[in-house]
Amino acid sequence: MTKRQQPFHLYLGDHVYFLTAHTYLNKLFLNTPSKKVKLLKKIKVFLKQFGFNLYAWVILDNHYHILFKVYKGTTFQKF
Repeated sequence: MTKRQQPFHLYLGDHVYFLTAHTYLNKLFLNTPSKKVKLLKKIKVFLKQFGFNLYAWVILDNHYHILFKVYKGTTFQKF
């Protein structure tokens, strides 16, 4: 079994990033307002922990998008 190659990423400080992710197999796991609120709270906790500033977000039934600012690029990889 070969290890999957990750694409090269630049982690720059003082930049705004757009991150998107989907649920496993694109299942509709985020299909209620309470689930969406719970995910948003968790996202905010992690962003605060790493000192990132959340600008915008959208949480849909099977994926989400967040727009946030990273002040130190070295912290983004750990996030």
